[in-house]
Amino acid sequence: MINGQVVVAAAQRISGPIPAASEMMGYKDVGEDLPDRIMKMAELNAVTERKLRERNQIFQFADSALRRLIALLALLAMLGMSGWVIQSGHGAAGAFLGGSTIVAVIYAFVRKDGSENEPNTKKPDASKQSDDNPSGEG
Repeated sequence: MINGQVVVAAAQRISGPIPAASEMMGYKDVGEDLPDRIMKMAELNAVTERKLRERNQIFQFADSALRRLIALLALLAMLGMSGWVIQSGHGAAGAFLGGSTIVAVIYAFVRKDGSENEPNTKKPDASKQSDDNPSGEG
């Protein structure tokens, strides 16, 4: 209460491609077709986002399959070379080459694809806040 008057404050936060209904009515006052155009824009945006997600999934699958194929080819080449080294009379060196190749390829298959070489692509956790960004928004 300020100077005998009751003060009320309200806030509304809308997040997304579509404005609040009250704002849509305001857009209708400006131009009769604006709400329809805004809805069409939001629908086209949703279609585009779905296509991008689908393309990303296809790319990730192809990338993963290609990595595994290259690893298999490298394994076969190194095992062939290991056999050649053993046939040349260097049994210990050939065994070490073959064994270390098998271990490296198994490690490559077991670990998550690209986990060491690619930056973190996860969205920041909204619950984590910093001093520079107290709202927690990224």
